[in-house]
Order: sequence, then structure tokens, then C-alpha cells
Amino acid sequence: MEANPQFRKRATEMGKSYVGHRGTMVVDVIGSRQRKYTSYVKPKIIQRYANERDGSLKDLAANPPTFLRLRKDEVPGMSRVAQVLLDYGKKAKLSDEEEICSRWALLPSIHDSGGAHAAVQNVIDVKGIGPALLEYLRMLCGADTIKVDVRVLKQLSEAGVPVGLFKDAGIYEVCRAVAKELNISLVELDSLLWLNDD
Repeated sequence: MEANPQFRKRATEMGKSYVGHRGTMVVDVIGSRQRKYTSYVKPKIIQRYANERDGSLKDLAANPPTFLRLRKDEVPGMSRVAQVLLDYGKKAKLSDEEEICSRWALLPSIHDSGGAHAAVQNVIDVKGIGPALLEYLRMLCGADTIKVDVRVLKQLSEAGVPVGLFKDAGIYEVCRAVAKELNISLVELDSLLWLNDD
């Protein structure tokens, strides 16, 4: 099965959506936790942050966005994730934030057989970051992955997959198998499930 051009386009653009604004990307990821994305996260968190700051990881790491109305752990979490990415860049001798993010996205993650790279594990160790937000961050950085969240579980359940029988890692493997069967990437599958749920 060939992917719908709309899904392919959305998937292709996913890793490019925050070029030059990787700090804003982190704000998006953490700000999207358990909130309505279109009506709340985009206008009240992402746009407000973008209006106030330069959008870089460096700025976010140094200046927690206390002006945003967020849960207690989210403001320091945003700055911590930005710092983890910068620390990875420093250790890898990278200074360009785009290169830092694209190289970090290719590191082994929690669903890989050998386990997560330390720089990926350091992100998931930040309070409030779970597997879904980690994979969302990886997607925005350019990785071919899927954000296994309530939306994905709902869509898979409606397709007849007994999601209650699986833990997160199992659902991720189901998604890999579905994407392979459909001959599409995981990001395309994510886009397909996202657009199907609108």
C-alpha cells in the first residue's frame, strides 16, 4: 500500500517543523502533555513562548519559561531537556543546534534491543517525560518513530488490536509491524492515525 501524499508530506515535514527554533520544539513537546493541542497548546503555550523568546535550546536551558502557565514540574523540565540536548552536543563536539537534534534523534532509544543511549535516557529521566513524549521529541528531531499515546491506542483498538494486552514496548512493536505491512514509515503511520482522529 502506498501512503497517501498528505500523510507522506506531513511525515516528511515533521523533523523540519522547528528548524532554527529547537527550544520552542522542547516547549511544544512538554507543553502538549495531556492538553488539547490545537485549541490550547499551539496558541497559549507555543505561540506565547515564540513571541517572548528566541527559540533556541541555549536560551531555554538558561531561562526557564516561568511566564507560561504550566504544571509545576514542566517549566524546569523544559530547561532540563534543552540542557540535556546541549550537553549531548558538547560531548559529541557539535555546536549547531540542528546538528545536535538530528544526531540525537538517530541514537538508540528505549525501544531498541540494546537499550537507550545515555543521552536519550537522560531525556526520559526528566520528570514528566514518558515514552510518548520522548518519541514525540525524537520525531520532531527527525527520527522515524511514533508517539504511542491515547490517540494511537484508540485508533489501534478501533482497528481490532487488543491494546490492553500490551505494554508500551509491545504497542510500539505492533506499530512497527503495521507500518511494515502498509509499507510506510512510523512517522507516516503516526500522521495517518493523527489525521484519522481529527
